[in-house]
Amino acid sequence: MWFCSLLVLGKHDFHSLLDSHDELRKIISETAQKRLVKGN
Repeated sequence: MWFCSLLVLGKHDFHSLLDSHDELRKIISETAQKRLVKGN
């Protein structure tokens, strides 16, 4: 479903979307690592 909306976007929007997704993934992995450190 979300892929169809991606097709509507231009390539520039698509790349900026991927960049923001990478940023999100970094933040999520960092918070996950902090939780693991607290758990140990």
